[in-house]
Amino acid sequence: HNFAVIPNGLEPGSVDLPSEVERKAARGALGLGENDIGVLSVGTVCERKRQVDLIEAIARLHEDLFKSRDVRFFIIGDRDNEYSGRMHKVMETLSQERRERLTVLPETPDVVSFYHACDIFVLTSGMESYPRVILEAMSAGLAILTTPVNGVVEQVREGINADYFPVGDIRQLTARLTALIQDRQRRESYRTASPVVLRGLTDHEEMGASYARLFYEAALASVPDA
Repeated sequence: HNFAVIPNGLEPGSVDLPSEVERKAARGALGLGENDIGVLSVGTVCERKRQVDLIEAIARLHEDLFKSRDVRFFIIGDRDNEYSGRMHKVMETLSQERRERLTVLPETPDVVSFYHACDIFVLTSGMESYPRVILEAMSAGLAILTTPVNGVVEQVREGINADYFPVGDIRQLTARLTALIQDRQRRESYRTASPVVLRGLTDHEEMGASYARLFYEAALASVPDA
C-alpha cells in the first residue's frame, strides 16, 4: 500500500524548439511550403492509439479547407499488425487527392524532423499514461489536439496550447482540427505557448531526483530494526 507517481521528464536535447533555419529545412524536406500546414501523429499504430479516427476525420474535412492552403498529414509509427491492416483499408477509401496528402511511415527513432516541420500534433488515443509524444510535441512548439485521457490532462492546458475532443468522436475531432487549420492566430498562439507549458512540468532532472529519493526510501525500509 505504498505507491508513488513520478511524471516523465523529457531529457534535454532530445527534441528542441527548432530555429527558423531548422524549421524551414525540415519543412522543405517534407515538401511543405511557407503557408502549408503539417498535421502530425506519432505513436505505435495500434487499437489503443486509434489512428483510424484521424483518417476518418481527414475524409470528413470540408473541401474548402484545402483550396487556399496545402494541408499534409503524417502518421509515424506503423507496424505489421491487425490494426494496421484495418487502418490501411480505411485509407483506401479516401479520395485520391486526400490519400496523396497522407503519409504513413513505420516506427523510426528519427522523428525530430517531423516535429520540427509540422504545426499541429494530434493524439487520438483511448488510453495513455503520461505520453512522451505530447512532451516532445510541446518541446518542438506544436499546437496540440488530443483526447483528455489519463495523464494527458496533466500535461497540456486546454485553451492555452491544446484543444480536447472526446475519444472516438470523429465529428468533434473533425471540427476541432478544422478550427486549428483555419484559425492561424489560434494555432500560432498554441504553438508559442507549448514550450512554456512544458517548462511548468517535471523536467528530466526532477524526474531523476524523484526516482533516487524513492530508491533511497526503499533501501531504508529494507534495513532491519537495530
